[in-house]
Parts: sequence; structure tokens; C-alpha cells
Amino acid sequence: MNLEDLGFSGWHRDSLSCVPRIEAQVARVIAVDREPYMVGSEFGSMPAELAGKLAYCAQSTEDLPCVGDWVFVDCVDNNSHAIVYGILPRKTILRRRSSGALVDFHLIAANIDVAFIVRLVMSTTT
Repeated sequence: MNLEDLGFSGWHRDSLSCVPRIEAQVARVIAVDREPYMVGSEFGSMPAELAGKLAYCAQSTEDLPCVGDWVFVDCVDNNSHAIVYGILPRKTILRRRSSGALVDFHLIAANIDVAFIVRLVMSTTT
């Protein structure tokens, strides 16, 4: 599997020049269920956890990876596990406002190229 199969494009490649050089591999977040994350890379898919600095320095949920994000990872244990060190700039983001008085957002997905909205209309004819 290569990164282009996961959606890595020229835009993302160009965004690499905007971030400090990190000696890590690029992977895509393919599933999030709190922890662990699942990432896809050239080595296949694997569980991943956030590096301490990324997890504890996050000021809001928008500072954490979501599905579709491109992240910097370091693969460990013979590429069976990864540590996420950073997030590449996002091209797009889909989010919703969280409930409650505190204004915060829940991230749904990032770097979306195409979206479909389906409306289900039910007939009540008898």
C-alpha cells in the first residue's frame, strides 16, 4: 500500500514544506475510537497512540487527530504499533458543535474531497 492509495496528493506533499522537519513517517488516521487510533501507512494499518506532548498540549479537540488527518508517526515493535507526533495542515474539516454551554466542536472528519448528502423521504400514503 502506498500513501497515494490512501489519498495523499500534491497538496499534502506541498504542506510538508510548511511544517518543521520531523524525522517520522506520514500516515493517515483511518479510525478513531478514543484510544487507540488506527492509522494506515506504507506498512499497512496499525494501532497508534498519541505522543505525550501532543496529547497534553492540546487546548481543544480540534488540536487532536481525527479520521482523515495526515499525521507524523514513528512505527515501533516491527511496525505493529505507532506513536503519533504531529498533524499535517488540514485541507478541509467537517465538525459539529458540541452540546452544552461551553462552545467547543467535535471533529467528524478531515481532508474530505467529496461528500454526499442523502435525504430520506418517507411517504405516508395508505
